[in-house]
Amino acid sequence: MLTPEQAMSEDADKIMRKRELNAKKQFSDAAVWLQERGVIKKLEPASLGKNAGFLLLLGNDEENLAVERWARKCLNLPMVW
Repeated sequence: MLTPEQAMSEDADKIMRKRELNAKKQFSDAAVWLQERGVIKKLEPASLGKNAGFLLLLGNDEENLAVERWARKCLNLPMVW
């Protein structure tokens, strides 16, 4: 959120764009960190106008595999093993 002074400035759009880019980078860095630790798995890469699809891995290996199969079926994604 911008302070009243920032909102009134000529640079308000530039400030908001900078914050937006920073937020996107932080989210991207967090996703990479979680993937490296096996907490989430990318099921579908991002494409033009479409966000990547991730699976949160909360169960054991057998449960996670079953949920991944179900998610891929629901999202019409190929089964990749």
